[in-house]
Amino acid sequence: MTAPQTVADVLDAAADILEAEGAWIGGPDIGEETLATTETGKEVSPTSSLARHFCLYGAIEAAAQGSRIEFDAHSALSGVIGTFRLAEWNHREGRTQSEVVAALRAAATYARQGEKA
Repeated sequence: MTAPQTVADVLDAAADILEAEGAWIGGPDIGEETLATTETGKEVSPTSSLARHFCLYGAIEAAAQGSRIEFDAHSALSGVIGTFRLAEWNHREGRTQSEVVAALRAAATYARQGEKA
């Protein structure tokens, strides 16, 4: 994966990461501090080559690849979901993988509109 160039790139890449079946982790049974896990459920850094399952925040961190754009991606997503508490939003009971992916895609669209302004 090449380093993201824009906020929209980060958000789209995070959505791509979470779109695969079983890639997203969330819900009240997952601790808000858990950003990524291995195939066996062991917590790892989202940037680890062993990471297979990600929460929303972890997917953004993995997609940003250490870029300073990560904070701007959080801000764009916050504007779409209505809160800066990304982990809390991700882990809310009843949240679904498709809702998380859709929010990332909407935020990418929002970011692209801002980039053209």
